[in-house]
Amino acid sequence: MPRYRSYLDPSESTIEETFSLSSEESHHLLRVRRAKVEDPVTVFDGRGNEYKCFLEGVSAGKATLRVDIKKTYAPPSCRIILAQTILKSQKMDQVIQRATELGASHLVPVLSERAVALLSNDRYENRFRRWKLLTVEACKQSGNLFLPTIGPITALKDFCGQPQEQELRLIGSLEPQATNIVCTISEFRQTHSINNPASILCLIGPEGDFTREEYQIAHKAGFIPITLSPNTLRSETAATVSVALLRQYLD
Repeated sequence: MPRYRSYLDPSESTIEETFSLSSEESHHLLRVRRAKVEDPVTVFDGRGNEYKCFLEGVSAGKATLRVDIKKTYAPPSCRIILAQTILKSQKMDQVIQRATELGASHLVPVLSERAVALLSNDRYENRFRRWKLLTVEACKQSGNLFLPTIGPITALKDFCGQPQEQELRLIGSLEPQATNIVCTISEFRQTHSINNPASILCLIGPEGDFTREEYQIAHKAGFIPITLSPNTLRSETAATVSVALLRQYLD
């Protein structure tokens, strides 16, 4: 039997004994996936709640579901924040998708000197809506129950100047003093006598790397230079690898 997964935005609706999906989710479930009445459907709200439901019917073009079982899961013990310098459209989409699949908690698009041009307000709104849709689809595909939030585009200098809320700040680096990411986390654990930091921020540079001045700004802001591989990775690959290594090592 096909596996049906749907998303319900908790800010738009609440899940009771019976409830309806949004028009978009209903269309995908009924027209694209072709679910039938009494088919089992798993619904998640992006906040750790998962509902085992059955498709009860269709009303005004919206799928009506009946809740059978509700489960609530705790979020990961360590929040992973990925700050990715702006890439070309398809590559940025790939970063958003992969980071969501792997369990990043928050995504921040960052503008650096060698990043692609800053988007106009209209284009940014369109890209932001697309990124949000990509996170939902990635959660549905991967089974991730926690939908990452996405911050506004922020200039690198302003981003680094924000208050340091994370316990550990990392920057993917091609500098000679950069250390392996796993060794860096191990050293942090030993120094602070804890299993895991509560949150980790990882900043990944553009295709042309950060400038010397940008590295200096990041270092002054407490970012530790780390390597992800003995090879030089593409920016979108580095983003994926960083989240994967952090999630694997911290879980």
